[in-house]
Amino acid sequence: MRKLIIFLIPVGLRRRLIQLQVRLRQDKQLLKMFLYDAVRYYRFHYRRGCETSHPEHLQAMMIMEAHAVEKGFCFPEPRLGYGATRIRQLIEFMKQYKDAGFDCEHFAFRNAQSVLMAYLKHHEEKQHDLGEIRKEIFPWADGAGDIGGYKQLSREDVLEQASGSFESCAMSRYSVRNFSTNPVPEELIQDAVRIAQKSPSVCNR
Repeated sequence: MRKLIIFLIPVGLRRRLIQLQVRLRQDKQLLKMFLYDAVRYYRFHYRRGCETSHPEHLQAMMIMEAHAVEKGFCFPEPRLGYGATRIRQLIEFMKQYKDAGFDCEHFAFRNAQSVLMAYLKHHEEKQHDLGEIRKEIFPWADGAGDIGGYKQLSREDVLEQASGSFESCAMSRYSVRNFSTNPVPEELIQDAVRIAQKSPSVCNR
């Protein structure tokens, strides 16, 4: 009976029905994956400005705010006293984290302390008076770990570290935001593209 019905359906309509069946199957799978992601996101994400009992939420927010402060160091002439709003927000996350009794030796907290210390030192070197915000920052700043802030690297520094083992090259990588105005020879660009073509693809695990 089924074969007879299929035989009686015009070829064009039959093809469209098959395509519709495939599309519905794909849409069902897509909806299933969407709901899976949505449930996980709703369960684990952190709403800014809301109280949270998850240390991971506050760790993520501290890292994000500290990084925003760090980026200000990367301009040729950072605006002195910049980032007061982000700094106060960072300190607020640190307070929530510490008051909840979470691990203050965690990288996120130690990094935030180090970034705040780098901020203070930078303004001291520039002999800039931060005013009241310095009093807010000082109790939360700690440069003992020296894991946050910024470094000034010369071309020679980068080349020296890159000429050693792969590990030393990889571990010496930093986000560079200011570059020389000297033009790059086209041969070097061609070499970089040629070498990059051998990087592993997602299927070549």
